[in-house]
Amino acid sequence: SFKLENLTVGNHVFRISLSREAWDYGLRFQDFEIPIVVKPIPVKLIVNPESFDLMVDDEDDIDAKLYVYRDEEIGDELDPDEVGNITFTSSNSSIVTVDDECNVVAVGEGKTVIIVGYPGNDMYAAAEDVVVEVAEQVKKEKNSNIEYHIGTMIELPRAALSADEIA
Repeated sequence: SFKLENLTVGNHVFRISLSREAWDYGLRFQDFEIPIVVKPIPVKLIVNPESFDLMVDDEDDIDAKLYVYRDEEIGDELDPDEVGNITFTSSNSSIVTVDDECNVVAVGEGKTVIIVGYPGNDMYAAAEDVVVEVAEQVKKEKNSNIEYHIGTMIELPRAALSADEIA
């Protein structure tokens, strides 16, 4: 019997060469190869919450766990010591920062994505996106979402005549 360990995801070949004594015992081949394909373990990364609505200077945290996922069913949780540490990356750190302890801090207004994943281990490859929207406090308190463009000006008389359209 043979024990193969530490094979990475991908195609491998296991080669066996028999000694001259094996030939003497009646085995009529000396070398042969066994193809081995190592596939990633099906996993599901569950992230909670899936999105955030924050104000500038708000803080929150992300809970993320990796599970075995087979036949559309979630199985056992995988131990980070076995599969590697989870990572968090903000696609725009001028809007949101996130650290290794899952802490999210809103630092500027806008919309960005936090990528949550287990990089560096192809056996358990998984990633999820968390959408984060950060608003200024006044907009959030007044429950308004006025879109404007810098450099746009509406003249007051025209605005008064078309107030119902603008509203």
